[in-house]
Amino acid sequence: TTIPYSAVHRNVRIEKASEVMRLPAGRLVDVVETRYVDRDGGHIRGRLASGGWISLVNVEDNVQYAKKIDRPNNAGRPTPLAPDGTPAGAAASGSPSAAASNG
Repeated sequence: TTIPYSAVHRNVRIEKASEVMRLPAGRLVDVVETRYVDRDGGHIRGRLASGGWISLVNVEDNVQYAKKIDRPNNAGRPTPLAPDGTPAGAAASGSPSAAASNG
C-alpha cells in the first residue's frame, strides 16, 4: 500500500471536518507528543510542533503512516514506547522527527 500523504487534523481525534492540511509522503515533521486514540481500530497519533495531529500507526491493521528518524544528538537514547509497547515516536521537544511514510 502506498500512502501518498498524511492528513493533519486540528484535534487528536480523527474527524474529516477537522482536517487542516495534507503533508506529502517524505515530509519531515517534529512530533512533540503522542497519544493512543481508540477509534477506527486504534491509532497512535502525534502532535506536531507546528500544530495539528497526524496518525503515526494504525494499531489494529499495523499500518505505519510515519517512521521515526533519529537526530544525531539523540544517539544512544532509548525509544519512547506507547502503553501498548509500540514505538511512540517523539515524546518531548528536541526528540526524534517523523517522516510521512509512503507505504
